[in-house]
Amino acid sequence: PAQDAYEALRRAPLRAAPARSGDGVVYAVGGTHEFLAQEVLPCVRHLARLEKAAGGGPRDARYALFHEAALAAHGRWTEVTAFFDVLVAFETVAPPEALATRDPRVRVKFVKALAFLHAPFRRFVYLDFDSRPCAWSAPSRILNQLASLNVDALLHNQWPAQRALSGDAHFRAEHHSAVAAFRATPATEAALQFFGEAFAHMKLRRDQPALMVALKLARDRLNFTHADVDNRTFCRAHGGRVVSCDAGCLVLHK
Repeated sequence: PAQDAYEALRRAPLRAAPARSGDGVVYAVGGTHEFLAQEVLPCVRHLARLEKAAGGGPRDARYALFHEAALAAHGRWTEVTAFFDVLVAFETVAPPEALATRDPRVRVKFVKALAFLHAPFRRFVYLDFDSRPCAWSAPSRILNQLASLNVDALLHNQWPAQRALSGDAHFRAEHHSAVAAFRATPATEAALQFFGEAFAHMKLRRDQPALMVALKLARDRLNFTHADVDNRTFCRAHGGRVVSCDAGCLVLHK
């Protein structure tokens, strides 16, 4: 499926990018009310506690939420939306093939891919709701790191051994999509466009394969560049590994 998607998009035209300005943090949610109660609400409350502990005041980065419209019927929806500066309903930006998707596990990944594409910020950090910043300043620190490295994106390797791969081999492996940072450049705009288009072509219940195709296309066509986020910046609790903000992590992921 990945190679088929790559070939289908290898000569696809590049479209005009959405309007973007400022810095921001992007989240996306689709699916059931149970997920909103189990993952989204705890995350929003965690973020609100961090903001309060940091003293409040003007935000260095705005927060955007992409969501399925049906979630507005949840009894705690206003508590969720009150935290965010920008709200975008998936249905207002989704192409027909996304709206026609009936498998809810595929549809929620469409929401995520389109959140990347339609992020309204020139520089942004994307975070899944099961990722937890350890400090209110975490997104700004990630964006500062992105600026200092002068690359198109900061990404996290899906597999530890990927760090040893270079060039084309590195882009034939997946990157994690629970945390990623981008700045608006022609190569980035291509990657974000191809992410949505590759996912529409593949329609899998995972989004990482489509992101892999998108990054490789952007690299091959527009010399997309990135730096790998280290395991101290983004700490993943996998393989029995215990992660903690006390251990110096910047962002945790379950």
